[in-house]
Amino acid sequence: MRPRRDYWRIGRSRDRRATHGSKALGAIGAIDTNDLDLQQTWLAVRAAAQTALSAPGALRQTVTLPFGEMPAEQGLSFPRGDVLLHSWDLARALGGDMRLNPQACAMVLGVLTPLDAGLRNPGIFGPKLEAAANADVQDQLLAFVGRRV
Repeated sequence: MRPRRDYWRIGRSRDRRATHGSKALGAIGAIDTNDLDLQQTWLAVRAAAQTALSAPGALRQTVTLPFGEMPAEQGLSFPRGDVLLHSWDLARALGGDMRLNPQACAMVLGVLTPLDAGLRNPGIFGPKLEAAANADVQDQLLAFVGRRV
């Protein structure tokens, strides 16, 4: 059984957000963030990503993610989705504003939906939940990735 997300340590989530997307795209390689603070971590990852992704043809290369191969441009949707979803997790845990950008939710849901079966592998997403019939796009996305609203 996977741990409940509201028990995640914020630091662990931060470290994962900062490095997971860059490693998943395969364009950057490992970035050692062990001795960096939050700002330094984001700056290091951003600089490495900008360098790797500005190379000619970088977005057309094929990358391998835990649920299949795809063009890097499509693969970039996953780090963006990761940040979006964990923004909601943190806002919920801290009692903040949990409303997400509807366009961003629609984009992430559109990318994830065709990959549904592969996303249910261990370590990616848990079982999807049923969204209410009148659910907005944010609640549809959250249900799809197994978040209870």
